[in-house]
Amino acid sequence: MPVPIVAGLVFYLGYTFIVDALWRPYSQRAWLDLSLAVAIMIVCIQYGYLIGVVAGVVCACLLFVISYARLGVVRRHLTRAQFSSHVDRSAEASEYLRSVGDAVQLYWLSGYIFYGSSEGLFERIRGDIEAPCCLRYSGFRHGARCRLVGLY
Repeated sequence: MPVPIVAGLVFYLGYTFIVDALWRPYSQRAWLDLSLAVAIMIVCIQYGYLIGVVAGVVCACLLFVISYARLGVVRRHLTRAQFSSHVDRSAEASEYLRSVGDAVQLYWLSGYIFYGSSEGLFERIRGDIEAPCCLRYSGFRHGARCRLVGLY
C-alpha cells in the first residue's frame, strides 16, 4: 500500500476519534483514552509511525490491566444454606445438604483473572474458611467453561 494512503487513513481515523471525543458531553468523555490518543500522536510525530503503534499497544495493554485490577473477581458469594439447586435428590441427601449447608460455599466469578487478582481471590477464600472440611465451588459467568471445586 502506498504511504500517502496509509497516512491519510491514520489521519482520518485519528481525526474522527478526536472529533467524536470532543463532541460528547463532559460527563461521557473518556479522558484517559483521549490522552492516550494524543500521546500516541506525539510519539508518532517525534519518533515515527512504527514506534507510535508499539507505544500505543503497550499503553493500551497497561490501561487494560490497570482497569481490570480495580474490579473484584468475586461477583457473588453464598453458602449452600442460602442457595439451593434445582436438582431432585433423595430425602437423605437433601437432609444432609441442609445440615451441612454452611460448610458448602459458592463463588460466582467474572472478568479476567490475572496474577494479582488470583492472589486476592485466594486470600478471600482462605479468609472464608471456617470449618476444617468445606466444599468450595467457583463458577465463571457468561459462558466460561471453567469450574473450580476444592475439598479442604
